[in-house]
Amino acid sequence: MFINYILDYLDGKKKNKLLLQLLNYHSKYRKKYPNLISPTFDYISSACSVFGMYEMEELECVKKILKKNCRNKYVVDCGANYGNHTLFFSKFAKGVFAFEPNFITHECLRLNTWNNKKIKIYNYGLLDKNVKKKFYSVSGNLGASSIYKKQNSSSTVCNFRKLDSFREILNKNISLIKIDVEDAEFKLIKGAKKILKKNPIILFEISNPSVNDKFHKILKKKFQYKFLYLLKKKNFSKGNIVLNILYKFIDSIKNKSTDNKFTINLVNSVSERSGNSHFAILSKNELI
Repeated sequence: MFINYILDYLDGKKKNKLLLQLLNYHSKYRKKYPNLISPTFDYISSACSVFGMYEMEELECVKKILKKNCRNKYVVDCGANYGNHTLFFSKFAKGVFAFEPNFITHECLRLNTWNNKKIKIYNYGLLDKNVKKKFYSVSGNLGASSIYKKQNSSSTVCNFRKLDSFREILNKNISLIKIDVEDAEFKLIKGAKKILKKNPIILFEISNPSVNDKFHKILKKKFQYKFLYLLKKKNFSKGNIVLNILYKFIDSIKNKSTDNKFTINLVNSVSERSGNSHFAILSKNELI
């Protein structure tokens, strides 16, 4: 009993220290990043709590592309989740069409975007046909939810439609489509042939390089997406952590900066990813 008391006391001390650290971060983040409504113990919520914004460095990296290509045009966010990326895109685009099939995350998305007139949200997933279908929500990581059954998931029935079935989107000048739909991207593009002919840039999630390369090849063959880009950071010494840290330190002195930001790199295959970023970019025209 005494041992349990000591363990609980130490655990409480650790939690209080962690809470104070988070509160210090949050006092800064509230001035810079959107204060998202989301489930407390979800993965993306935790990432935002620690870093201020989910995939913040990656989004900052593609800012130039957004500024150059999305001004006075529209973005389609396929798999919008709570609206982290949707809100970021809205800073640069004329408007954002955001799709989220999961009722819980869609409700968060609705509340997070209710006062942003640039954003229109839809409680639909995107496939190759209009259908009601089981959707598996992953406990602790709703962003990993999918039409395919996964571990620690529970199912609900959600509505799905073809992207090409939305006339209000077909009539717009679409500059970019973000695709993060957990292995449903092949079905999505089958239902988006008309929109893909408008030549939007495609920003898509990397989860499985071999599958993602297949996705790239299909878009290259059927829709002439010639250029593939990855977001990378400098890796000074592959496989040797100590040398990598040393070289980064020397580089920071040389450049008078500790930044090791992502850069956009033209590549031939998604397998060239450095392991740091979840993004890949496809375009019919050169971006850099």
